[in-house]
Order: sequence, then C-alpha cells, then structure tokens
Amino acid sequence: MEMRRYLNEQKPKKREILSNFERLQKHFGFLVTTVKASYGELDLQLRDDYFNVYFRGNSLVKASFLRNGEYAVEIHKKFSQGTGAERRLSDETPGENMSSRLRVKHNELHALLQRDTINKLKRNIRKVNYGEEITFEQLLISDNPPNDEFFIIDRQVTDSDLKGKRMDLLALENAGGNRYRFVVIEVKLGKNPELREKVAKQLAEYVSHILDDATFAKYKACYERNYRQKHELGLLDLSHESIEIEQGVRGLVVVGGYSALGSEQAAELTKNHPDIEVEQFFSRLGAGLHFGASAR
Repeated sequence: MEMRRYLNEQKPKKREILSNFERLQKHFGFLVTTVKASYGELDLQLRDDYFNVYFRGNSLVKASFLRNGEYAVEIHKKFSQGTGAERRLSDETPGENMSSRLRVKHNELHALLQRDTINKLKRNIRKVNYGEEITFEQLLISDNPPNDEFFIIDRQVTDSDLKGKRMDLLALENAGGNRYRFVVIEVKLGKNPELREKVAKQLAEYVSHILDDATFAKYKACYERNYRQKHELGLLDLSHESIEIEQGVRGLVVVGGYSALGSEQAAELTKNHPDIEVEQFFSRLGAGLHFGASAR
C-alpha cells in the first residue's frame, strides 16, 4: 500500500530546475493566496503530485504537474460555463467525470485561474444540486479553522487497501508539544439511516485500518510531510514547522441538521456502541439564534 498526499520535493535531473513543490510555490502563489483569503470556503488539498481546490465539496480545479514546466488543468464542464475558461477548455477531450483537461504553460496559469474566474466557478457550483452531507462536511472545515490543539488535515481519505472506501475527514489532535494523534471523522446528517448502525462499522474499520502497524507507518510519514508542506505554503499557520504523529487513533461521528431525528438516531447509536464518540450540531430559534453541540 502506498500513501502519498504530498508533492515531490526532489529536483528533476533533466530540464526542469524546480521540484513540484517549488513549482506550486512559484507558479500557483496567486491561487494559494486566494484560498487563504477565503476563510475556509475554499480548501486546497495536496495529492500524489497534483492538487485539488475544493468548494462545497466539489473539485473546483485540479492541477497536475507535467514535464517541461507545463501543467494539466481540469475543470468540470458544468462548472466552467460562462467563466471564460470554457473557451480554452472546450477544445480538449473530456476526462473523467466530464471534466475538460487543458495543457498550459506556467505563464498562462494566472489568466486561466484569476480570482474573477474562481468566483464564477463558485457561482456555477452553487447552482448544481450538490449533496447536503458533503456541504455539511465543508461547513465543518470552514467553521473549524486550524489551531495548535486540533485541525483537519485531509478529506475523502483513501488508499489501495480500502478498495474505494473513503474516510470523510482526517484530523490531528495535539498530544503535547509538536506531537499529534489521528482522529477519523465520519460526517452524517441527522436524517441519514446509516447513523443508527452502519456508521459504527465504518468508523471501526477505518480506525482499525490506521492502527495496523504497517499502515500507521505510511500514514504517519505521509501526513507529517503533508503538514510540513502546508505549513510552508501558509495553509496551516500554526506554531510548529513540523510535527511528529504518534500511535493512537480516535474515531468520531459528527451529526448535523434534522436535530430531532438526529438526536434519536445518535442516542440509539451510543446505546448500541457506547465506545463511540458522537458530537451533534444543532441550531434553535427562540430568544436569539443559538448554535451548539452535544458530545459524548
């Protein structure tokens, strides 16, 4: 099993003089600035020598590193209409999920992905019938900005051994100094029938998976490197330049919306699985608007 959610930092032997991580810093600095200024509305995640920028759980843009200093930029066709980007993307062969793929040079990136284009892509994503649960997941990310005690490091996490299954969110919680432990988070709406039982099996499987010694070593190496690169980019503006991830994984179910049904299902879940931690977010109208969370 391989676990790579970071960019190559090794300089190529021929032609290119920058590593892929250095290329992100130099050629996509304007896009990183846009993400940082979005207060969590946009989410940049490092992958295996490419990266995605997400909005409301959708991939707004995917950028891959090619040879000779070029890039492959992919945008879903539904999102690119009316942005100006579609005029350049439309001549390309559609990729997976009806995305259009364009090969560009580094000096063409800013014109293609300038802030006005990003705002238009966001507008188009808002029009799409996106899933409630994935939107709630994005709200959790944006409403929980990174801090030294707890931060979300990745979303939709998978590896070859999980065979297509994905953890909703992966977080890190402080264990003292620059030491951290993993927290696997499954996100469910209160109306989701999986909340009664199925989520317990999902969460137990993911926690057990990471706790395996061989798997843990790969996750540890991956996310220590992921953290360091994000810290250097300014995406994680935290105290430590680097961290050490130690053994121990906590599982957490986060429930949002449909509070009456959610409370009933969460109660049944904790009754049948008292070892599971559940946090429920709710909003109530009355003497002013009140937001809160209950935890177990």
